[in-house]
Amino acid sequence: MTESQKHTVGFDVARAFAQLAVVINHICQYSSRYGLGNFSTKFGDTVVSIVSFIHIPTFMLISGILTSLTISRIERLNDYFRFEKKRFCRLMLPFCSVSILHLVIKMFSPPDVQSKGITALVNTVIAPGGGEAGHLWFLYCLMSIFLIWPLLSRLMSGRMSITVLSGLMILAVLPIGWPVVESGAYLFGLKAFFWFIPMFTLGYWYGTRQKNVYKGTLKGIIVSAGILTGSLLVYFFIAWPENSLSLCIRNMVCMVGSVSASFFVLWVSCFITEHSSILTKYLGIAGFYSYDIYLLHVALVGHPLCFIMSKLRIGTAITYVLFVTLILATMIIPIGIGWLIRRIPLLAFFVLGVPLPARGNKQNN
Repeated sequence: MTESQKHTVGFDVARAFAQLAVVINHICQYSSRYGLGNFSTKFGDTVVSIVSFIHIPTFMLISGILTSLTISRIERLNDYFRFEKKRFCRLMLPFCSVSILHLVIKMFSPPDVQSKGITALVNTVIAPGGGEAGHLWFLYCLMSIFLIWPLLSRLMSGRMSITVLSGLMILAVLPIGWPVVESGAYLFGLKAFFWFIPMFTLGYWYGTRQKNVYKGTLKGIIVSAGILTGSLLVYFFIAWPENSLSLCIRNMVCMVGSVSASFFVLWVSCFITEHSSILTKYLGIAGFYSYDIYLLHVALVGHPLCFIMSKLRIGTAITYVLFVTLILATMIIPIGIGWLIRRIPLLAFFVLGVPLPARGNKQNN
C-alpha cells in the first residue's frame, strides 16, 4: 500500500468508527421507541449520550481536514459557484432524494402525526432536523458551512486563525435560544450550524498547520482519551443548576469532549492503518461506504428491523445479543445496497451524490 493509499484508508477507517457511532445512536432510539427490552431504559439513553460525542464531530473534523488538503483558494465569483455546485450535488441531491424516499415509504405506512406531501418537503427545508429524513440534518449543516466557507477560509489563512476559531467556539457554547418551528425542530438548523462550524474550522486549521495529519501517535491517543474520559465524567456526574452560566460551562465541557473524541478516533484510525492490515481492510470497506450507510440505513434497515423485532416480542434475556445483531445488520446491508446503486451512474448521482463519469471515460469503457 502506497503512502497516498494509507492516507485515504486512514480517513476511511475513521469514517467507519464515526458511522458505527451513528448507527448505535439510531438503533438505541428506534429500539426505545418500540420498547425492545433494555434499550428503552437508562442504558439506551447513556449509550446515545456517549456516542453523540463521537459521530458527527468526527465527520466534521475530517471534512475540515480534507477541505484544507483538497480545495484550492477561491478567487473569483465563478470559482465560488463551481465550488458550491459540487458541494450541492454531493450533499443536497442525496438529502432531497432520500427525504423523498422516506416520504414515499411513509405513504404506505400506518398514519402518524407528521405532515404529508408538499408540506412535508417544505418542512424538510425549513427545519431539517424534523424533516422526513431528519437524520440527514448533517448534510444540510455541512452545506450551510460550505456556503460561507470561501469567505471564512480567508480569515483562517492569516494571523486571525486562532482569534476566529476561538470566537466560533465561544459563540457555539453560549446558551442562545435559537428559533424553532411548531414541531420543535430548529429553524434552518441554526443551532447545529453554530455548534459544528468550530469543529469543521478546527479540522481545517489542523490540516493547514500539521505536516502529517495522517499519523496516529500513542501520545496523542492517550492524551485525547484522557480528556474525553474527563469530559464524560464531568458531563454525566455533575448536577448542573438551571442557569445560563452552568449551561454555558456544560456546553463547553461537551465541546471539549467532542473535539477530543474526534481526534481520538482519527489518531486511533491512523494507528490501526499503520499496524493492522486485517482491521484496516474491513474497516476501510465500511468507511468507503459510510456515506451509503448514512443515507440508507434508517429507511431501509434500522427502522424496519426494529419494528419487526418489536412485533416478535423478543424477551429481554437476549436484548444485548439483539443489540449487536441489529447494529451489524444496519452497517452491512446498506453496503450491499450502496454497491448495487453505484452500478447505475445516474441513480448513484441522485441518491449518493457520486459524480457522473465523464463522457470520454464512458466511451472508452
